[in-house]
Amino acid sequence: MNLSQASEAFLTVRGQEGFSPFTIRAYRQQHKLLMRDIGDIQVEDVTLSILRNHLSHNELLKPSSLGHKIRAIKSLFDEETQCLYIITYFYAVVEIGDSVAKDPRGSDRVRVFL
Repeated sequence: MNLSQASEAFLTVRGQEGFSPFTIRAYRQQHKLLMRDIGDIQVEDVTLSILRNHLSHNELLKPSSLGHKIRAIKSLFDEETQCLYIITYFYAVVEIGDSVAKDPRGSDRVRVFL
């Protein structure tokens, strides 16, 4: 999945969750700036050194603006990590079948990977 596809999927989910349109617009702009700087590459190819290089170009930003940029990028990759975990867990459940340990509380809640 490319960064542009991941960004659109992330922003769509956030819109469905009721995030403010202003927040979504700000995240979209930060994601576009990231893609402009590093290119629309595969999400799996993004490394910490690439992200640090991207952030080092913003030395004139105020600390709060830099913090917002970091949170927008971090939230994008946190979402991708959670989706990958849920998909992997789902396929593991399907392959194993009924031998999967049940949630002791008996709820049907979505497991969140942190």
